Amino acid sequence: MVKNTDNLIKSIDSDELLKAGGRYTRFVVLMRITLPVIACVIILLIFAWPQMKESPKNLQLGLSEKTVPDSGKQELINPRFTGIDKQNRPYTITAKTAFPRQNQPKLISLSFPKADITTKTGAWIALSADKGVFNRLNEVLQLSGSVNLFHDTGHNIKTPKAKIFLKEGVAVSNDNVEGQGPIGIIQSKGFLISKTGHTLIFTGRSKLVLYPTKRKGKV
Repeated sequence: MVKNTDNLIKSIDSDELLKAGGRYTRFVVLMRITLPVIACVIILLIFAWPQMKESPKNLQLGLSEKTVPDSGKQELINPRFTGIDKQNRPYTITAKTAFPRQNQPKLISLSFPKADITTKTGAWIALSADKGVFNRLNEVLQLSGSVNLFHDTGHNIKTPKAKIFLKEGVAVSNDNVEGQGPIGIIQSKGFLISKTGHTLIFTGRSKLVLYPTKRKGKV
């Protein structure tokens, strides 16, 4: 009876071992197939992942809801005009923008013009304004709107309008003038810079307020 029982147990153990061995064999075979497949999928994902990201959209041009009127003007940006006067003194005119006037090509309209002039004595004069018109034919520059004049002698002048005759080296204004210099503050109805550029003349009714001077021996 005991022997039969032992044989039955052995028989059962053998069957279990066979079954376990079969399952192990199937597992090994399955892994041999599955692992390479997984590896291939991972490799494909590595190469495909950058392509799966959203690519930037191509540049597209569309019509704006805002319209810009076509003035037909040929506008120059940051123009620069240079020349010399009758006595070979150089001058330079710059601006933010410039364009020729319609039906008047010799007249150049300027926005925020600046002019640098060297006088006969070597003095330097700088002018700036909100607007200007440059006549290329006779080389006359008209300035308007917050005209500022700086003379290297230390004079700073403000006036609404001024005209510069570049060939002659003369600057003139017939409008109210306010300025200051090394000796005091000046108000007048106009100014004139002569051909030499060394003399600054205030015209019309003028008022000069002198700065106080120190007396010798006193602070």
